[in-house]
Amino acid sequence: MKFLFITKPMKYEFLGLMYLSQILKDNGVIVRLHTIGHDLKQVLEWQPDFIGCGVMTGSQNDYLNYFRMLKEKMNFISVFGGPHPTYFPKIIEENCVDYVCRGEGERAILKILQKPKEKIILEPLIEDLDKIPFPDRELLYQDKKHRNNPIKHFIASRGCPYNCPYCYNNTNMKLYQGQKWTRFRSSENVIREVKEVINKYPTKFVYFQDDTFIMNKEWILKFCKLYQKEVKMPFHCIVRLDLLDEELALNLSQAGCICVRCAVESGNDYIRQNILKRGMTKEQIKKGTELLRKYGIAFVLQNILGLPQGGLKEDLETLDLNIACKPTLGWSSIFQPYPGTELGDMFPEVSIDDINDNFYDDSILNISEKEQRLRLQKLFGLICHFPILRVFLPILLNLKFDKLYKKLWRWNNKRADKILYKGTL
Repeated sequence: MKFLFITKPMKYEFLGLMYLSQILKDNGVIVRLHTIGHDLKQVLEWQPDFIGCGVMTGSQNDYLNYFRMLKEKMNFISVFGGPHPTYFPKIIEENCVDYVCRGEGERAILKILQKPKEKIILEPLIEDLDKIPFPDRELLYQDKKHRNNPIKHFIASRGCPYNCPYCYNNTNMKLYQGQKWTRFRSSENVIREVKEVINKYPTKFVYFQDDTFIMNKEWILKFCKLYQKEVKMPFHCIVRLDLLDEELALNLSQAGCICVRCAVESGNDYIRQNILKRGMTKEQIKKGTELLRKYGIAFVLQNILGLPQGGLKEDLETLDLNIACKPTLGWSSIFQPYPGTELGDMFPEVSIDDINDNFYDDSILNISEKEQRLRLQKLFGLICHFPILRVFLPILLNLKFDKLYKKLWRWNNKRADKILYKGTL
């Protein structure tokens, strides 16, 4: 049996597909990967039995169009999984979609191989993550660009316990109601995978993709001790600033954590607490960033601009909070009202096909002071880095230098990356 995964060009390692590939290989399936835009000749010659993809909301039409084209050229069973089919299983109604895998796919993908009558598959969670085989890196690393990338990606847990109203995580938890949603691999299991990858592939930096790496203090403290002893390689993780304390910051630093990402989202107290439900005060944000600076951990602050519940004034409050925190990079995106989320459902005029996978360049909403707020998104990180420019913002936001601002945005991101990843890029 032959299974082909199809992806758009990857900017980072898609661990989900790699996990599924290993499950399939362990069950005797031959697996390959094809990137959209590459020559189709080998695919047509290989004639896979199944073709699957992981789809993010905003890219669904790209995949649908590609699969329609493939269906005209050969016979195969199509499998759509990932976030978009999980939250919008009606995609099964498309004539190029044979099966939908909702949620985590390790059990579902094996069930689909049996060609069941039901077309939308949701299987129970795997509670013991140590039982899941390590992801199939050879699937991706046949491409020398990925194999030789000094940054390798890992994930130590599954299931975020928070309910941010702009995120689909709440839908995920409802899918698995009554099951243990937040789960951790053992520290030993994670360390074993990291060491295996380091010994086998060119690696200078370890990147943990977990939504919140420090949500279990007992686990993270044990992990840090093991990592410091057995790995000794710089790593990145995502933290919540309200969970960060002196002990955690010290242990992360000693273990080799040289950079983190932290979501602030808004500098306006009402929006952050009542609209975004972050449950995090300015004092906690400032204290957390002070600890990161104290222990020499570079950090990115992530923010959402263009929220319809606020205006330019509130976006500038977000900028000012970031300036006060002195991040390595003040990062910002433009709010996208994803249908099916609590905030997205406030805008019933927005359909799922209105959403694209670019949340940097525009807002699909008719927000106030739109041009100025879109320009602020491009200048945000630069002004965090050069706060002396803050006084000139009233002028800069009204100058139609959008192409220049985009170039400056890209430059600043590259500048920050050199610090965050210590020259490994």
